[in-house]
Amino acid sequence: MAHEIEIVDGVARTFYVGETPWHGFGVKLDCPPTIEEAIKLAGLDWTVSTNQLFANVMTGIDAESGAPILRQIHTNTKAVIRSGDHAVLGCVGEDYTPIQNSEAFAFFQPAVDAGLVTLETAGSLQGGKRIWVLAKLAGATMEVVKGDPVEPYVLLSNGHDGKCAVSCGPNAIRVVCQNTLTASLNSKSSKLLKVKHTKNVKLGLAEIQKALDFQKNEFRASIEAMQRMAAYGVDQDTINAYVKEVFEPEIKTRNLSEESAQKSYLKLVEKIQPLMEKGRGNDMVGVRGTLWSLYNGVTEYLTHERGRENDTRLESLWFGVSKATNARAFDVACKIAA
Repeated sequence: MAHEIEIVDGVARTFYVGETPWHGFGVKLDCPPTIEEAIKLAGLDWTVSTNQLFANVMTGIDAESGAPILRQIHTNTKAVIRSGDHAVLGCVGEDYTPIQNSEAFAFFQPAVDAGLVTLETAGSLQGGKRIWVLAKLAGATMEVVKGDPVEPYVLLSNGHDGKCAVSCGPNAIRVVCQNTLTASLNSKSSKLLKVKHTKNVKLGLAEIQKALDFQKNEFRASIEAMQRMAAYGVDQDTINAYVKEVFEPEIKTRNLSEESAQKSYLKLVEKIQPLMEKGRGNDMVGVRGTLWSLYNGVTEYLTHERGRENDTRLESLWFGVSKATNARAFDVACKIAA
C-alpha cells in the first residue's frame, strides 16, 4: 500500500516532540520547534504556484499526412504546481489563490510567541496535497479518572488540491494509550478558524486567543462528559448496541444484506471488546468495565488497529471516514451516559 505521509530516501518527512506518537513516524525532537524549524523538519519548505490549463481539440485530419489537426483552447482551470519536483497537486478554478505552507503555519505564530501552544508534529499527506500541523494547548491537560490524563490539541490543515480550505479545529489524545479522541461537544468549534484560499489568510493574536479559549472551554466540557462515561457501567447488551449504533452509518454504505450486516457488527464487537477489556489503560481502576473503557475500545481500534498502514490510518482519523466514526462514538457515549 502506498504511503500517505511523504517518504524521502527512506525517511518520513515529519517530526515529533516527546514520546513516539501512535503513527510511529518522524524524527524525535527534545523540545518544540519554531515555526521555521517545523516547516523544514516536516519537509514543507516548498511553495506552490498555478499554471493555466489548455486543451487540445481535434478540428480535423490533415489530408496529406493523415495527422490530426489540433487547436488549443483556453480552459477555466489551473494546475497547482509544487516547486522542486514540479508535481501537480490539483486542478483548481481561476479564482483560486494558493496559500503557501509558511502562510498556513503563520496561523500559529502569535500563539507560539505568546506560549499558548507548542508545535508537536507536522507533515504532509498524498504527496503534498494536504499539509498538517498538530499543536498542544499549553496548561490544559485534565484527568478523566486519577492517573488517566487527556491532552488537548489543535489540528491545522491546508490543502493544495483545491478541495479544502485552511482549517484549524480541536483534537485530543488520551496519554496512556495515545488514542485520538473527539475533543469537542460543539461541532462549531471545528470551524472557528477556517479560511478559504484568498489573500486574507493572516489572523491576529486576539482572534486566535479567542478561538483557543473557546476550544479550552469545550475541552473542559468534554472531559466532564468523559467522566460521566467513567461512572457508567456497561453489560454485554450495552456493548453490542453501542458498537452497532456507532458503526451503523458505515455498514449501511456497503449495501449489505441484513444477515451480512449483522455478521459485520459481530466482527466489530469481537475486535473492540478485547480492546475495551484489556486495551491500553482500560484495565485501570475507575476505567475497567465502564462506558469510558468501551468508548476507548473504539478509539483504540480506530487509532491503532484499523487498516494496514499507520499513515493511511492517520489520514482517515483526521480527515476521512474514521473521523466521522470517532465523533459518533463520542456522541453516542455521551447520549448513553447523560
